[in-house]
Amino acid sequence: MQAALETVDGVEDVEIDYSKKTATVTCKAGTKAKDLITALEDGGYGGSI
Repeated sequence: MQAALETVDGVEDVEIDYSKKTATVTCKAGTKAKDLITALEDGGYGGSI
């Protein structure tokens, strides 16, 4: 999951909490939420914001 999110342009940091099944993503202004979800789906994960 972390590797998938890190492929998105603008992502600066990813913290995964596997026990809560959440990710906290720090990214530059202009990074699109749609791109984060697409990266997760392409990596075989689901996601929502």
